[in-house]
Amino acid sequence: MRLSIVVVGLLGVGLGVLLGFLSWAVPSGEGAAAFEGREADPDPAEEVVAKPEVVEESREAVGRSGAVRSGDPRFSEELRRHFADGYVDGWRAVRPEPPEPEQLAGGETEFRREVLALPERLGRADAEARRKAEALERALADGDGLTILEAAAEGRYHPNPEDEGLKLVDRCLDRRFESGAVSGEGWDASTLRDGLTIVFGPGHHSLSTSDLRRKAPRPFPADVTIQGAGMDATLVVIDEISLRSEVERLRFRDLTFDTGNDYAFDLRQGGALLDFERVRVVRFDMGAGGSLAFSVQSGMMLRARDCEFLGGYGSSPGSGRLFRGAALISRFERCRFDLIDLELEEVKGGEVLFLHCTFDRLRVDPTRSASPRIRFVGCRVGERIAAPPGPPADVGTLVPGG
Repeated sequence: MRLSIVVVGLLGVGLGVLLGFLSWAVPSGEGAAAFEGREADPDPAEEVVAKPEVVEESREAVGRSGAVRSGDPRFSEELRRHFADGYVDGWRAVRPEPPEPEQLAGGETEFRREVLALPERLGRADAEARRKAEALERALADGDGLTILEAAAEGRYHPNPEDEGLKLVDRCLDRRFESGAVSGEGWDASTLRDGLTIVFGPGHHSLSTSDLRRKAPRPFPADVTIQGAGMDATLVVIDEISLRSEVERLRFRDLTFDTGNDYAFDLRQGGALLDFERVRVVRFDMGAGGSLAFSVQSGMMLRARDCEFLGGYGSSPGSGRLFRGAALISRFERCRFDLIDLELEEVKGGEVLFLHCTFDRLRVDPTRSASPRIRFVGCRVGERIAAPPGPPADVGTLVPGG
């Protein structure tokens, strides 16, 4: 019995030695393939994961590089290891071969520059954010509409749910300067000043915006008013107001604003604060560009009371749109919109309130807008149309005396 146990034990030891020899002589994976006389296929996992010897060799190269001070106490070995591992992982995610040691050393040099510069950048960014937040707080209190528009365009201004009537617009647009009145006939744009009122009587007139661009002071004076004798009595052709500055509280009163088959406003430098009262806007639906009434790149604050925005009189009836720009903060009271596309869903910053307005001959019902920035109170939607009408209507039928 004792002899049998010894024999079995010797056989087990001998078998273990034999298997160990075979596993050494004929390995699995790459070794097995080589034993069979063919080249082993590379392991995809090894192609993605950085090999330790490559990283270690690169780290040594970083230490030898004169561009990187390996003894800098601000960069511990753990932080350098973190960089090297991350750099190699990023490199191998794009390229199959590992980075050369010199390449990684250059990367660490840039890494150190970025790390050392980051605290100052963060401090500047936080201080600038605080400055803008305080400026916006003052602007909301003081009625500084241009600063509020800037914040809205950058996504820093959000509608105040307690301001149901959007009274913010009144604080920003109420007149602050008055400096007399002049006739619009033969008026010299170089005499424009804060608070000036330019008066047009009954009939058809024109206002040269090229004179405004060339002669008006810069920045454009604040609280300028263009006054007519009534939207059914005075028509003024104003061929696209395109100024090289911000526009602060520019007013239009009691007239028909004929854009002359152009935009009413095309402002590409700064925002605009505009106030319309008893004004009819026509002929912006010209079929070119965006066919816009208002194109204000930096945003617009508009108060419109008892106004009409009418399509059908431009060279391409039905093509007109209301607004394009970075932000829109507006209140429309008792206004009529006819044959015009609002498309206010594109407004990314600001808010729009329609109070007791009428919408006729629109393609879609604007009151079904899903945007929380657009509100309708007591508005009426008339007939909708699938296609625009025929030829342009005669603008002369709106205001006699042309």
